[in-house]
Amino acid sequence: GTIITTLDDISVVKLAFAVPETFLSSLQPGLDIEAISRTYPGTVFKGKVSSVDSRVDPVTRSVDIRAIISNEAGRLRPGMLMIVDMVNNHRKSLIIPEQALMPDGIKKFVYVVNGEDIAERREVIIGTRRPGFVEISSGLSEGDLVVTEGTMLLRPGASVRIMTNGDAENSAPAIVEDQSRQG
Repeated sequence: GTIITTLDDISVVKLAFAVPETFLSSLQPGLDIEAISRTYPGTVFKGKVSSVDSRVDPVTRSVDIRAIISNEAGRLRPGMLMIVDMVNNHRKSLIIPEQALMPDGIKKFVYVVNGEDIAERREVIIGTRRPGFVEISSGLSEGDLVVTEGTMLLRPGASVRIMTNGDAENSAPAIVEDQSRQG
């Protein structure tokens, strides 16, 4: 009755992870995932969500997800730590440097430079955040020139000198970026 060895079929591995409940409405089996491991830098392992738990953890406010990843090369092992990205909601979004965002009570605003090089204060509605950047859901258009430096000293109607070439870090146009990742 003594176990001598254990055999594991690791040609396909199951990956378990938790996702904040705020993403619950977009989670479903079949959703694509990408996972990386520090063991294999630069290698992306692709898989699909196989199940979404029916309950939200009342303490962490997250839902447990299980995914299946093909592991034909046998590089992944049970118990490995993985970092997971969920590919979802392919959409184009305006992204600006977070430092350009100015709070005013519960509202947020940015300074944009109009065609006459005058600063205009514009209220914006923010979406998702990433380190150093914030999505703008409403209030800006692609190509708007957003002030990113010196915003604390700037006032609406002030004349603005636009920096060019190597000094361009002082202002940045709103850019459109594909927002397809969660996690």
